[in-house]
Amino acid sequence: MSKRKQSPGGETLVKHSQMGDVWRRFRRNKLAVFGMCLAIFLVLVAVFANVIAPYDPAEISADRLSMPSMQHLLGTDNFGRDLFSRVVYGARVSLLISLMSLVFSLIIGIGLGATAGYFGGVYENIVMRFCDILMCIPGMLLAVCISSVLGIGVVNTAIAIAVSGVAPCIRMIRATVLQIRSQEFVEAAKATGSGHGKIIFHEILPNILSPLIVDSTMRIGGNILQISGLSFIGLGVQPPTSEWGSIMSAGQEFITTFWPMITFPGIAILLTVFAFNVMGDGLRDALDPRLKQ
Repeated sequence: MSKRKQSPGGETLVKHSQMGDVWRRFRRNKLAVFGMCLAIFLVLVAVFANVIAPYDPAEISADRLSMPSMQHLLGTDNFGRDLFSRVVYGARVSLLISLMSLVFSLIIGIGLGATAGYFGGVYENIVMRFCDILMCIPGMLLAVCISSVLGIGVVNTAIAIAVSGVAPCIRMIRATVLQIRSQEFVEAAKATGSGHGKIIFHEILPNILSPLIVDSTMRIGGNILQISGLSFIGLGVQPPTSEWGSIMSAGQEFITTFWPMITFPGIAILLTVFAFNVMGDGLRDALDPRLKQ
């Protein structure tokens, strides 16, 4: 939002808000705007899946492995279930698990990362050694191990993905807090007698929102890739629940004879990851204060 006021010399000065500046820089990036529109479209598809899908995604029929037609826009799978309906409902399941895992990892990451960066000392060393241990294990392999222990299901898959993303989140937040805790406004809050909790919540956390938003946006796409990977190997969400990775897993035995079961869920994954990644790139550039004119 911009405000106009009159200068002493009679000239009109325009004062722009910070969010307005961010939006102007963001919309200059056409690819990022396209990614945002695509991401919003996918979220709407997930929210209104029951309205968009013409069939129940678990409804079995005798019309099996049929090619795309007017009756079944993307064809049917090996049980006669409508692929279009399953892909649409798969958007809801995949985005839901991705957001759940993101929230879980942010709760732990913000709690440990912010306090480690603020207090430092022995506590910081313990937290960072914990992160080093987690990061020694590849994220997907750690998710596979946790999912093997917890079992399949939406919540268990979200927990497995969340744990694998905790260490990078802690390191990112700690690094940001280390840059902020020596700023003058933090020292001023300490000088006025503010407690540690008040300083962390009122002074530090609001100033890490920009990198946190960018990191969270880009991690949504990565989470969906891991979710689909777990479901593909049988450790994530399994049929009859519609999920893109499980649909592709069921279609791998028909890959040479019936391509829709692999192609359409794969395209959905591709578009979702692309949308959130390019939107995250655009947000990073728009929120970077060094790019201000």
